[in-house]
Parts: sequence; C-alpha cells; structure tokens
Amino acid sequence: MTHRLRGLAALLFVSTLAYAHSSMDLTARVSMPPFLRAGTTERIEVIADVRAFDPASGVTLTVDTDTGTFAGSSQASFWRCTREPKRLRCVADEAAAGPHVFQVDLTTPATGSVKVTATFESIFSGDPKPADNKISETSRVYAPASCGTQAPATLAATPSRGGVELSWSAVPGAASYEVFASLDGETPRRMTATANTATTARFTGGGEVTWFVRASFDGCPSTESGSATFDHPAAAPRLTVSSIRSESLVEPVAVALEDDHVVVGDASLRSLRSYHIPSGALFDQPLTGEASTPRLALDGGIAGGPGGYLYIADRSNHLVRYVYPDTRGTFPAIGTAGSAGMSDGLGKAARVRSPLGIVSDGSSRIFISDGNNTIRRMVFDAPKGEFSSTTFVAASAGLDDPAGLAIDAVGNLYVADRGNHVIRRVSPSGELTTVAGVMDTAGHRDGDAAQALFNQPFGIAVDAWGSLLVTEEGNHTVRRIAPNGTVTTVAGAPGQPGNADGIGDGARFNRPAFLTITEDGTIWIADRGNGTLRRAVFSVSGPKRRSSRN
Repeated sequence: MTHRLRGLAALLFVSTLAYAHSSMDLTARVSMPPFLRAGTTERIEVIADVRAFDPASGVTLTVDTDTGTFAGSSQASFWRCTREPKRLRCVADEAAAGPHVFQVDLTTPATGSVKVTATFESIFSGDPKPADNKISETSRVYAPASCGTQAPATLAATPSRGGVELSWSAVPGAASYEVFASLDGETPRRMTATANTATTARFTGGGEVTWFVRASFDGCPSTESGSATFDHPAAAPRLTVSSIRSESLVEPVAVALEDDHVVVGDASLRSLRSYHIPSGALFDQPLTGEASTPRLALDGGIAGGPGGYLYIADRSNHLVRYVYPDTRGTFPAIGTAGSAGMSDGLGKAARVRSPLGIVSDGSSRIFISDGNNTIRRMVFDAPKGEFSSTTFVAASAGLDDPAGLAIDAVGNLYVADRGNHVIRRVSPSGELTTVAGVMDTAGHRDGDAAQALFNQPFGIAVDAWGSLLVTEEGNHTVRRIAPNGTVTTVAGAPGQPGNADGIGDGARFNRPAFLTITEDGTIWIADRGNGTLRRAVFSVSGPKRRSSRN
C-alpha cells in the first residue's frame, strides 16, 4: 500500500480497500537453542513476520539482549540496521508479506543465562493482534567441558495392559526423559516426560511406530537416542462425534477459525454464525459494507488469512470477498457479481466461476478452487491497491469440480477433487499428483491410498502430524489418510446418511461439507444436511496433536 493510500485511510476518505488495509498483523519470533556455549559467539535467528497481503510500510524491528552482546547481523538489503552492544534496530520503508529472517551473532557471557527480546512494530498501521509483536526467549549458558554426551540406549517396546511399555537405559546425571513417537510416518510428537526409564504409551490406531528418547540435564544440553520401531496392532483410529445444535443454524457449509471462535457460514440464512469455544455460545456475526450488494451467498468456503482478515468464496455471486476484522465490513477482492468467467487480472477485471474451496498459505497468498476446474491464486498487488488473480492449476490438468483445499507445513496444496473422487496434491512449483483414490471411480474402500475409494470428497484439512482428514458428501463419512498412505474411515457409516452422535461408525452425518482443526486437535465439521456444527476428537489417547492451515 502506498503512503498516499495510507494517508487517505487515516482521513477515512478512501475506498473500502484502502481503509481495510490500515490494519496489519505483525508477529515477532526468536529462535535460539535452550543452551548456548559460554564465552563464544553463537548465531541465532529473529523472524519478523508480515501477515498481510500487501507490503508493510514503515516497520521497525528492535532486538535487545540483557547479558550477551551483539557481534553482527545479516538481513535483506532493504532493511537499514544500526547496532549497539545490546540493541539491534532495523527499519524498512516497505517489507513484503511473509517472514523476514535476521541472522544475529550473539556473544555469550561466561555464566548465567541470556535473554533476547524482539519487538516488531508498524509506524502507519494498527495491529489487530498486538500481543505477539513483542516476544522474549531465554537460553542458559553452559561450559562444554562440564557436560557429558551420553544418550539413552537399549530401547525396548513390550506390549502391556492398556498400551505398550517403552523402556531405555539410564543416563548418568539425567534429570528427566522425554519420549517422542510417530505413527505410520507422521511427524514425531512428545508423548510424555518422566524421571523414570520406562513409560506406558497408548497410540491412536495401528501401524508402525517410530520412537526415540531425549535425556535432559540441569545446566547442560539434552542428548537424544537413536530411533527404534515396532508394529502396533491396535484398532483403527475412530472419532468421537458430538453436535452443536441451534435454531440459528439451518444449512452450515463452511467453518473457519478466528481466535477462540469457530466461524460458520450458513447458506440458507446467508449469514455468518460464530461459536465461542470456551463458553459454548453461538451468536450472529452481522456484516456491513458490500455484503448486501449483492447479498452474500455463503455457499462456499471461508478461511482466515493475511492481515487477520476472513476470506469468503462467494460461490453463487462468482466473487471472492474479504471481511475487515474490526468493523466486519465486507468487500470484494476478485471478480464482478453475477459475471462468471475465466480470466486472470486485477480485482473486478478478473473473472471466476462458482469459487468453492479457499485457503491461505499463512503469509500472503490465497488459493481458490474454481468452477472452471482450475485452482486460482490471489496475491495483493500493493502498487495498484488491488488483488491480482493468476491460474495456479489449469483446466488441462484434469481436475473435475474441485472442492476443499488445505496446505501442509511445507507448502503442498491438497485438493478434494470431488468429480474425480480422488485427493490430489499440488507441489509449490505446481506439479499435480494423485495421493489417494482411483480416478473417476466412486465407492468406499479403506486400505492403501492407491486402492482406496472415495465418493465425492468435499472438505479437507491437514493436521500437524501430516495426516489428511477428508469429508465425503457421497459416503456421508470422515476419512483419514495417514502420511504412509493408509486410508481409514474414522467417523460415519458409508452410504448411510443420518443424524447421530457416537464413536466411529456409530456416528451419522448427512452431506458433511467443510471442516477445520483447532490447536488441541479438535475437528469441527459443517454437517450441511443436518443443519448442525459437529465436534469430533479421536477417541483413543495418544501423542497430542496440533492443527495446520486448512
């Protein structure tokens, strides 16, 4: 956004687009190990993240340390930095959306600890989430000569009542041990911390378990064992499903997360509802601005994205819109109401057809599944003050009625290819592959991804272990695709629509639509045919799960 637009925004005599961009979500992070060697120069990272769709104008990053001193830094050339012994201050006239990484050289003291504080601020814009603008991390200083290097060994796994007993050899001087495990190739997660050399573990589902042990010490860095594996013959994972019923929900289609709320898009009422997770209260989210010209349809997906805005695939109106977080003003981003088409371009000059799925990469880009059997990508063009739309996956790639979208931790885009009855993956470079299902073959079959069958997969989300959760309109079920490709039905009975809470195949859905996952691993599903918001959690305890973008 130009300084001219920002000045106009301050006077409130601007277009809705410039007004909306007077808010910018900035986040500071410090990445340093828990222990630093005494009396040496160590390299740490400070990340200044611009979570918006346009560059941030006039931003400053200040890095302070208490007992250490700064010996140098490396950063992009457009940052102007000045360095004092205990303060590094960098200014940018314009910082592009996304993370900006600063390599900072820190000289440590002989004893004690080192605290580093990073403060990331905007001169011109407000921040809807200021709590994460200032972040501190502390590391302890250690002398290598006084610390050992022995790691846990002799890892053993023995079946026991209620789980698997994991044991390992003791390490002299260890204060505690942490056990990490993964199932079927998922990302390892910490299962437990204990002062003993054994623990009983329970896993969600059967398959190959890979695990290792980390030994922690007082005043010294931790050490890790090598990894070990064993086959776990537990029952398949199942979801425990419950319902959030309300007369104010008629046809929920989309769900998205906004702080501690689940935002629900209702196609029949053509309005947003917000479910406050801590209190269980469900209330209206009235919208202003261009939401009524034409009236917002809310028959497509919604997603949180750059700048803290909410993005809406306005399917029936052939638009993509965004919602300003404070005023709830709703403004068009791409397309012209009622004008379906297929053309890239800026703002209203671009044309989309019945956009359905929508997802943000968490930085500056937004992806949409388009009724032209394409995937479109939106990026804010700061000099022109409008969104730019380009085609990321062309119709020639063979998508058929693509629906839900999700992005994993390394930037792969997953597509619920509804008409082809398969799940597709698009690499960051645009390469398209089929990850589960048989092309153009509807059905229901669990097992290996290449032989599994789906029936109109609709919503899709990625958990932090790398597993995919998929809703199916045709089968009325929720499926799980593990990182090793194993497909299981975790809730619902294939081909049996209904409305019932329960565990696994005891639950019933009716045309489940979009879904999302909160940080504690809870899955929220828009059960369109039943007019309910469903809550689902895995019924067998295991390593704690955290969410990913969807």
